Amino acid sequence: MFYSENFLFGKDTISVETGKIAKQADGSIVYRVGNLVLLATVCGLDEPKENQDFFPLSCDYIEKMYAVGRVPSGYIKRESKPSEKEVLISRMIDRPIRPMFPEGYFADVQVIVQVLSADKEVSIAGHAITAAGLSLYCSNIPFPKPVSGVQIGRIDGKFVLNPSLKEMAISDIDLIVGGTEDSVVMIEGEANEISNEELLEAIKFAHDSIKQFSQFQCKFLQKMRVEKRKISLVQKDANLFKQVKDFVYQKMVTANKCSDKKEKSTDCDSALIPLL
Repeated sequence: MFYSENFLFGKDTISVETGKIAKQADGSIVYRVGNLVLLATVCGLDEPKENQDFFPLSCDYIEKMYAVGRVPSGYIKRESKPSEKEVLISRMIDRPIRPMFPEGYFADVQVIVQVLSADKEVSIAGHAITAAGLSLYCSNIPFPKPVSGVQIGRIDGKFVLNPSLKEMAISDIDLIVGGTEDSVVMIEGEANEISNEELLEAIKFAHDSIKQFSQFQCKFLQKMRVEKRKISLVQKDANLFKQVKDFVYQKMVTANKCSDKKEKSTDCDSALIPLL
């Protein structure tokens, strides 16, 4: 089934659709704002691999030159390893998404956000987080909450939601915030010597915007009527956890209170080595 919806988000009209592209993926979203077009896809195993004791989540942001209608010049036409920008945005996608999965969920999940068409006036990071979160939320993978991301700037003392690249050049705040309707999960950014109160105001402004898009995601999911897959979560050994905590917790608290870096490292090693 094909589903499409538009949402006015700040000064931008965002269009999302699913059901036309990447139908074999567990979830896919084509996300448009201006001339920027993102394809976010997610695939996951039904069950964790045997003896899997961690959550193998892979998040990749891919930006190739075809997105601006060009082919690499020179003898070698292939593009090389991911750029620094691709690596950093991949990490920003991972950080707000990873904590949202249920504890004990160890099945492989792969999230890929590709730039199909670029827009020189649109900052991508916040939109990439939102597209990835929406693809997960609209899939049958047990992802319980909508996750959104926004970029915040400040021009002439006024906060700007998802500013253009030209606006960012004169902004004294560059803040990327990821979160859910009830909490802020990830903050990344820089600012030109602002106070704590101003930073908190910027985060609150960002979270208010995230709430709006999270509500839109909930309505979009209701329209799709997706049934989440049933899974078996790996349960931790409560008795072993208690034994380890009783043995090492107070030692680590004491070690981390030390102000000397070398001494702190030695104390932490002394507390942990007996466990190995």
